[in-house]
Amino acid sequence: MQDHAVTPDAETQSDSKPQRNAHGFKFTGDGAEYFRIWIVNIVLTVLTLGIYSAWAKVRNKRYFYGNTHLMGETFEYTAQPLQILKGRLIAAAIVIPLLIWGAFNPIVQIVMGIAFFFLFPWIAVKSLQFNAHYSNYRGVPFSFQGSYGSAIGAFIGWPILGILTFGLLYPFAFYKQQAFKFGGHGYGRSRMKFEATAGDYYKLALILIGLFVLGILAFLAISAVLGAVGAMIVGAADANQDAAAGGLASLGIGIYLLSLVAYFAYFAYAAVYNANLAQNNVLLRKHGFISRWEFFSYFKLLLVNTVLIVLTLGLFYPWAKVRTARYKAEHLLFVQHGELDTFIAEEKEKVAAFGQEMGDVMDLEIAI
Repeated sequence: MQDHAVTPDAETQSDSKPQRNAHGFKFTGDGAEYFRIWIVNIVLTVLTLGIYSAWAKVRNKRYFYGNTHLMGETFEYTAQPLQILKGRLIAAAIVIPLLIWGAFNPIVQIVMGIAFFFLFPWIAVKSLQFNAHYSNYRGVPFSFQGSYGSAIGAFIGWPILGILTFGLLYPFAFYKQQAFKFGGHGYGRSRMKFEATAGDYYKLALILIGLFVLGILAFLAISAVLGAVGAMIVGAADANQDAAAGGLASLGIGIYLLSLVAYFAYFAYAAVYNANLAQNNVLLRKHGFISRWEFFSYFKLLLVNTVLIVLTLGLFYPWAKVRTARYKAEHLLFVQHGELDTFIAEEKEKVAAFGQEMGDVMDLEIAI
């Protein structure tokens, strides 16, 4: 699915062919507007010793969902803060006493570590189920149908095999995690398909390893040149010690900044490649997506966000989050293949029939 020749919002091609249009996502949030929500959330969470964090999560999600548009409609987050707070209080009531007990008893620490090792996949499944169920588009909630067994394999079994095979199965483990995440989700009762293959992730791993090796070689070459320049500066120390010290300091800062830029470039490339690979291989029945992340634009976004967050001591974070959400929306298309209104109506009927059972399961969020 990685290559699509679809014109956004194209007309129906003919009566004999299924309707196939591509629709862009749009994000209309504003950094200054979100800053007010963000700062109030922080202040009230601190003043209430964390109790308000449940309301903060709901406000954050509703803001970003409500400002994300597709085909003239916005997304909704319908969970209530008390549902989230209830789950957090239950988790805290169990975990905090065990942590205190474990501080005085090493055996309890070991038992807790082993228990959490196997509990984590269950927590992941329940959290994904909760958040999917209370996220909806055009009145139809999303769903997550991944199983506990699949979660154990994706997050425990395959990573352990990756260690035992000296990393040879790490790409396969990552593939299984992506398949669990994307393939486990659905819209209404229709489950998504994840069509990427393990080979795609081995290709990604080989590219990243190659880039890492080339980066190391380039860094060593540049360091050798700069080392020679540093030696020249030291040689001139007798003539002007202050200038020599300043030159060495500038050289050190230059190497450090170069390393940071290289790291961000490497991370940006990996993120862009992985986002396009995953999203271009998700199918919802016959409907799909086109992900169009670009390396240079995402690298610029990442670098500017990071620099401004550091320079403002974190105050730029709301603007960074809004800029990132806008980038993701502007670089993703939903490919409609066939009649969408009929599909949504069918899913509403399925959800209505399944609703009572889901209501019993989704009463609170299980997360730590």
